[in-house]
Amino acid sequence: MTELAILSFNNMEDKILKLTKMWYQYVGMGHHKDRDCHWYINKVWSYGDVPHYKIEHYGYIFKPCNSRRYSSYAGAEKALYRLINKAFQKEMSWAKDVMEDASAYDQTQIDKALWLIKNYKEMPQMHGKTQTKRRQSDKI
Repeated sequence: MTELAILSFNNMEDKILKLTKMWYQYVGMGHHKDRDCHWYINKVWSYGDVPHYKIEHYGYIFKPCNSRRYSSYAGAEKALYRLINKAFQKEMSWAKDVMEDASAYDQTQIDKALWLIKNYKEMPQMHGKTQTKRRQSDKI
């Protein structure tokens, strides 16, 4: 593996780590189940076929529907990064709803919404479109 590939791999891993730390802080502010804090990339070997990678998350707060297969670990990492961003975007929408009608929510929910709004703004990599053009080799 070239040095550039290693740096690129570590950069994506660092981005995912940063997002998962923030996700843990966010979901930990209120009642949550442990499963909300785990994100997986699994290598799947089936029927004698070439293995592929799959993303899994079994949380209650965010329930993704990602049944895609990825031919490379790097492709799966990029997809995981986009998926965690999607989770934050969904929660950001909820946070804006809370702040539009705060009287309908309890103080814990308001605090959680305020925290997300503040921290979302401080993380520029989470803004805008998280969809990037996928290479054909990233999907099966």
